[in-house]
Amino acid sequence: RFRALPWRRTHLWMVDERAVAFEDPLSNFGRIKEVIVDHSDIPPEQVHPMLASLPDAGARYERELREALGWRPKGHDRLDFVLLGMGPDGHTASIFPGSPALHEMDRLAMDVPPPTTVAPAVPRCTLTLRMINASRFIAPLVMGAGKRAMLSRVEAGASPDEVPIAGLKPVAGELRWYLDAAACL
Repeated sequence: RFRALPWRRTHLWMVDERAVAFEDPLSNFGRIKEVIVDHSDIPPEQVHPMLASLPDAGARYERELREALGWRPKGHDRLDFVLLGMGPDGHTASIFPGSPALHEMDRLAMDVPPPTTVAPAVPRCTLTLRMINASRFIAPLVMGAGKRAMLSRVEAGASPDEVPIAGLKPVAGELRWYLDAAACL
């Protein structure tokens, strides 16, 4: 069924990336390339890795997003589907507690300093909450008993400043959480 997806009509964008080589086990794109890109017929020009190791990676990625989405009619100039995870500190994408990306309202993507709440402390590039929340469908996937306490905080109305994933508030889209039993019990 994986191969039956409309890969030829799909663009694959990254939500975040660490400033490491794609061959590094820490690279998000490296893993996605292994699992999806190398085994689908998605055209190479429709795969958009974040080059987080380059200077101004966020500005470069934002330009690429604006160029690719700019031709679409107003209201369709957004991402269709965003799959996210949640870290043990409540971060999503590379938006950590205290991150400048939490309250960025002009940028779509930006460079962020190394996080202090998770290791390894590597500089990153991330989409902003503005870009993510503009998406048509947002799907946080949260798994494992270690995430239970953070999910309880989200459910209790935690501030995005403390639990960044609580900042997922689609503007004109849908938010659907996917949780495994261990994260919920």
